[in-house]
Amino acid sequence: MNENCEKLLLAMDEKLWLRMVVCFIPGLVVGKLAGLFPGVVLGVLGTVLLVAGVGIFLAWPRLRALATTEDDEEADEAKETANLRPSLPVAEQRPATEYAKLMTELLDSFGGLSAEAIDAVHTEIMVNPKLTYVEAIELAHRRKRIQVGKR
Repeated sequence: MNENCEKLLLAMDEKLWLRMVVCFIPGLVVGKLAGLFPGVVLGVLGTVLLVAGVGIFLAWPRLRALATTEDDEEADEAKETANLRPSLPVAEQRPATEYAKLMTELLDSFGGLSAEAIDAVHTEIMVNPKLTYVEAIELAHRRKRIQVGKR
């Protein structure tokens, strides 16, 4: 499929207003033309386009599910023929003692209040959900050092 068409379909999946515009505008435009130029053909055509647009709008998730399963099957076949193996990013491995030391320092910086230290780590995770727990501990530790340094 054309790359621009794929982008449009993905945007229609994400944005409700775009899906409404694409589905309803043709029927509305032809209906408006039917009002300007009275005739049975334009009136019927406008009504049919509007009803079809409403049907497409309401059935959009099912239509996209059908289209994505076909695309997924084609992609699976392409992967099988090319024997592609997706590589997962590997996080830097460091000894656990380093992280235990960081967590201890983080607890000390919060005056031994473990709930606040854990909340700081969870705040880092909420800011960036892709972080590992260890990375969140590091960032919380850095942020607390910066806050203490400013005082």
